[in-house]
Amino acid sequence: MKGLKIEQKQLNRLVEKIQKGDEESFGKIYDSYVDSIYRYVFLKIGSKEKTEEIAQDVFLKFWRFVREKENKVKNVNAFLYTIAKSLIADYYRAAEKREETVMLEETIITEADLVAGESLDEEIDIGLDMEKIKAVLGELPQIYQDVIIMKFMDELNNDEIALALDKEEGHIRVLAHRALKKLRELLLKKNG
Repeated sequence: MKGLKIEQKQLNRLVEKIQKGDEESFGKIYDSYVDSIYRYVFLKIGSKEKTEEIAQDVFLKFWRFVREKENKVKNVNAFLYTIAKSLIADYYRAAEKREETVMLEETIITEADLVAGESLDEEIDIGLDMEKIKAVLGELPQIYQDVIIMKFMDELNNDEIALALDKEEGHIRVLAHRALKKLRELLLKKNG
């Protein structure tokens, strides 16, 4: 079952069972999403040891949230990425306190970007070499990294990404377009 997508109805049933303490249901969700979350964290952090720790913390927080607060999780995938994003931010905040520098950049959306974002799916060439992407991914602004990993590596849809990043769906289309454009520039610069 590892890495397989679970239908939303089944996910809802699994979450309800987790609320009652069913560890097997938690295991099914864990097996289904652990590879995606690990990959996302690893591409953001780069350290296998720290990635393993953060990925485990993501699922622990998920378990606690569902169990202790008995909250419904509307979209498990987006919720797990939201937790991961938060833990990664915590990791970098702690790193900043140790004199390590992290650059974060926000973007401004123009009307032209919204129009340009419409045909994004047609532009994308998924055949890019993962190692080349990984080599330049860290040079992109944080938000671009998130969108590229979630959309093109983990195949989340724009709505799921919007939920995970607390942005509007249209903003995600624009960010994806900009992120790809910048990624292509960096790849050409590095490999050209």
